Amino acid sequence: MAGYSEQKWNQRVGTLGDIAEGVFEQISPFGAWVRHGLNRPPFQMKQLTAEQRNAPDYLCGTGHYVEVQGCGRDNVIKVKLEKWEAQKKWHKHIGEVRFFFWNSNTSEYALISMDALQKLVTASKRKVGVQAFSDGNEYVEVAWDDIDMVTPYVAA
Repeated sequence: MAGYSEQKWNQRVGTLGDIAEGVFEQISPFGAWVRHGLNRPPFQMKQLTAEQRNAPDYLCGTGHYVEVQGCGRDNVIKVKLEKWEAQKKWHKHIGEVRFFFWNSNTSEYALISMDALQKLVTASKRKVGVQAFSDGNEYVEVAWDDIDMVTPYVAA
């Protein structure tokens, strides 16, 4: 069976984010949470603003918003620029956004602040530049090894 990244889009779209979000829900670093961002809504999102499309995944009882993303075998987090800009607006105008990254290759997670991710994104832009997926969506690569707050996780 092909690895996740080698699967066709129509095979992957049904599970995008599910693994990383499931780990976040189990760990729940900020305690109680509710689902906040859109999760495969029954309508096309092209009419929505970037901020609506990219609302943070969770709102926690602490007041933190959390955006969840995974990375796989390549140990690289691909920060989509549209999502990144939307998260910055949420952070500035609505409430503090944190990022929960899950590495399914190493079974580690990281919970980092907007400021920490900003430094990583800026450094990566300088080092490797902006890249694009085949659909034209631009992203910046952040190497897993560049993240300081990495915690091993073993599912119960």
